[in-house]
Amino acid sequence: MNQIMKSALLISAFFFMGISTAQAAPHPNLQRAIRQIDHSIFILRHEAPDVFGGHKAAAILELERARQQLMIAERFAA
Repeated sequence: MNQIMKSALLISAFFFMGISTAQAAPHPNLQRAIRQIDHSIFILRHEAPDVFGGHKAAAILELERARQQLMIAERFAA
C-alpha cells in the first residue's frame, strides 16, 4: 500500500509539473493584432515625417502600450 501511495504521489507531481510548464498556443487574433501594431509602429518611426507636433511620438507610445496589453492578454488566456 505504501508503494502505491508513493507511485501515485510521484505521478501526480509529474502531472502538475507538466501543467504548470505547458504553454497554450498563441491566440491567432491576438497575434494578428500584435503584428499589425508592430507594422504601424515601424511605419510611424521610419516612413512618416516628423511634422505632427509631437502627436506621432504620442501615437507610438500608445501603440506600444496597446501591444503590451495584448501580450498580457495572451498570457492571461493561456
